[in-house]
Amino acid sequence: MKLRCPYCGMKLEKENYCPRCQNNVTWTKSFLNQSQYYCVQGYKMATERNLTLAVQYLTKAIKIYKYNIVARNLLGLIYYEVGQVGEALKEWIVSQSLQKDENMATNYLKEVQENLKQLTKQKDAIRLYNEALIYLEED
Repeated sequence: MKLRCPYCGMKLEKENYCPRCQNNVTWTKSFLNQSQYYCVQGYKMATERNLTLAVQYLTKAIKIYKYNIVARNLLGLIYYEVGQVGEALKEWIVSQSLQKDENMATNYLKEVQENLKQLTKQKDAIRLYNEALIYLEED
């Protein structure tokens, strides 16, 4: 993951000052490290199938550093798996707009577009599940 200048968005290498806007960016490196830490924790929780905690870690990673593409894509995958397709698409679209080249979100979006029938089935299944919950509450 490359560091970006928080002022102008330019990709940075190892500079302490942004070549474009000349602002000091040394403080952003600690945010990048913290975001990566939460991303790794989110990945660990996802592999352990603790998706609720994984979502919390990944959301925190994105709040700290919005350009964390790995965290966005993984969060989208988790949302997609639990049936929150709209949230998944939102994360992937934002991810794709932040990094156009070599982004897995492009593949995920293509796959969703190719399987529209599956989305319809999932939507129907969710609707029926929610109806069943209502019927259970009403006895």
